[in-house]
Amino acid sequence: MNKNAADNWNKKDKNIKLKVADNQKFYLPFGKYKVTISKDKVTESKSFEILNPKK
Repeated sequence: MNKNAADNWNKKDKNIKLKVADNQKFYLPFGKYKVTISKDKVTESKSFEILNPKK
């Protein structure tokens, strides 16, 4: 995600702070998320999980 999106996230969510990674990009922390998209009267939701990669 870009810096503006990360800044907006950090303003809204005081529990999880997004920080810049070594490659100068921002990533969502590991965890479970739900995305909801609405257009007109149609709404779709999808849950997903970001896992810690095994080394």
